[in-house]
Amino acid sequence: MAAAAASHGSTPTVGARCRGLVRLAHPFPSLLDAAVTTGAARVLGSAPGPALRLGAAMLLLQAAIGALNDLHDRPADRLARPDKPIPAGLVAPRSALWLAGLAGPVGLALAAVSPFSLAIAVVGLADGLAYDLRLKGTALSWLPFALGLPLLLLFAASTAPCLPPSIASVLPLAVLAGASLALANALADRPRDAAAGVRSTATALGDAATWRLDAGLSLTTLVVAAVLFGVLRGGPPDAAGVGGLAAAAALQVAGLGLLRSRAGRRPELGWEVQAIGFAVLALVWLVGAGHGPSGC
Repeated sequence: MAAAAASHGSTPTVGARCRGLVRLAHPFPSLLDAAVTTGAARVLGSAPGPALRLGAAMLLLQAAIGALNDLHDRPADRLARPDKPIPAGLVAPRSALWLAGLAGPVGLALAAVSPFSLAIAVVGLADGLAYDLRLKGTALSWLPFALGLPLLLLFAASTAPCLPPSIASVLPLAVLAGASLALANALADRPRDAAAGVRSTATALGDAATWRLDAGLSLTTLVVAAVLFGVLRGGPPDAAGVGGLAAAAALQVAGLGLLRSRAGRRPELGWEVQAIGFAVLALVWLVGAGHGPSGC
């Protein structure tokens, strides 16, 4: 209602403006990435203080990337997403610029727990901004997603007292998972991108081919993760590991099922469920495959 009122020239309420700012920060991926960062840092042996600091830094860096994304996309959003905060008149472009300009530097300051953590944060922020300003809508739009998940895990590991050598085995899996999520995100946005004339992987390949490629990457990630899980443990997973892997697989299947439907918000919900599935997989895998400090 507030968005409709704003589009007709009335002044939105303070509450509506606040909700618009929250939406501008893309709360779902920002909070999920922050939670995974904190959880993975703790699993890898970081103390609670540094782990929480990394999580807060990730939240702010993702908020900056999200705000700049909406600021850059506002011409297309006027056509395809008039309900988004900027075209709906809930947030002024200047406010979006202020949000990105404040959240980014504060996030980097929080990330400076060590020189390594700061360096990874800078690379991660550059990765997100490259997607916002250059790669979105191109044939390489999947690349920032594919790089983003390994960078997240390296960021989470940056304050660990030591790293087990086998941690390197999770990074290629994170690349596959990131590419899968890029396809899921493109598929969820495909109708709006097509309406606004924005080229994406999904608009180029079509719904069916994009879904099949996403499903192939998702299931490959799950299978390889399960195999490596057993190899690194030196035996089959325990009951908790089996349950965790099964939960991650169920979330992936559910997300793919929602993405295959084109009704309402189901595709958008589908990529979110897939993202949660990969988050569960990452944490279960790090815990169960012996990547904690005892594995050093």
